[in-house]
Amino acid sequence: METIYGPPVTVVSGSTLPWSIVELIYSSSAFPERDVRIQADAAGNYAGSVPLYEGINVIEVIGYHGSSSGQQRRFLQVNYVGSQEELTLTITDPPDGSKVSARLLTVTGFTAPDAEVVVSGLIPALPDPDGLWVANLLLQPGENTIRVMASRGEEAIEEVVTVTYQPDS
Repeated sequence: METIYGPPVTVVSGSTLPWSIVELIYSSSAFPERDVRIQADAAGNYAGSVPLYEGINVIEVIGYHGSSSGQQRRFLQVNYVGSQEELTLTITDPPDGSKVSARLLTVTGFTAPDAEVVVSGLIPALPDPDGLWVANLLLQPGENTIRVMASRGEEAIEEVVTVTYQPDS
């Protein structure tokens, strides 16, 4: 059983016969049974979003194909725990005020595992289950201000470091 943190939704995706109908039936202790019907594309791929509620969520995936009376069934169980951690943000590397001679800089840090991280307004950095995020960016000669934003829902936090790029002559 997978444990899910973050926004209360998961995407169920897979493949089946082309143009098949796939039904996602979901329920939890806090929510009565509901379903979503989606049609696979010409290659047989499908994806559908399912809302989650705290605790154990059961998702039944049923595939139907018009050319046969058979159906395929799979059951998924996920434990949704919401957001466990307070939204924090630290930049662990590079240190503020550092000087570097390489134009490509790897920026690393930690945040909540379910946060969205953006470095310098453009570069997404996906936190791993421990909250570690990594991003690479190119520096301009001289002083570079690196702004890192972590957000989750309405919450947002920013950290800034300055790095001086002095290329080797």
